[in-house]
Amino acid sequence: MTIESATCEDVASIECYFKRLDMEEETDLDDYTVGVLDVFPYILSEKEAEHLLSSFENHNLKYEVRFIETIRKVFYKNGKEVLIYCPNINEYFLEHTEEESLLTKDIVRLQSDVFKVTSEKYLEEFIKLSTRELQFSNFYFLNIPTVIIGNYDLSFPVYCLKKVDFDWICKQAKQEGLFIRQ
Repeated sequence: MTIESATCEDVASIECYFKRLDMEEETDLDDYTVGVLDVFPYILSEKEAEHLLSSFENHNLKYEVRFIETIRKVFYKNGKEVLIYCPNINEYFLEHTEEESLLTKDIVRLQSDVFKVTSEKYLEEFIKLSTRELQFSNFYFLNIPTVIIGNYDLSFPVYCLKKVDFDWICKQAKQEGLFIRQ
């Protein structure tokens, strides 16, 4: 199977490295190298944001493939496995999805918030939910202790326990035309 519910051991592993599933709420970041995977190498001014982020098609959809490719590279480096925390995904699919995609059927069948994904296809679907701001996920790569957090305006926080892994991800992002700003 290419998607399954994460086991209790999987969740314990996440919590061992990152203290919690909802890593975006963590305030003690001293153990991590932290950056933001983004289209821009700096924080936009309000005026720049108004101009550059004004259209979903000209921002989110335009750069989506770059995020997919960058996260896919991390997925491969991690051994083609990722744990994905996506709270309320079941409710989202039950309320908002009219088409019966394979992902929709599997999510509803699994009834979980944490998934073990070993398929690029499922990984890409979760990434698209985040890049399209429909449902944000935390992508945990435990073999290279890293979490990438889906967020608004294609500004995805990245937390790495090892600086070498952070530097490698920065290089991969740059190859895809993205930046990780610190």
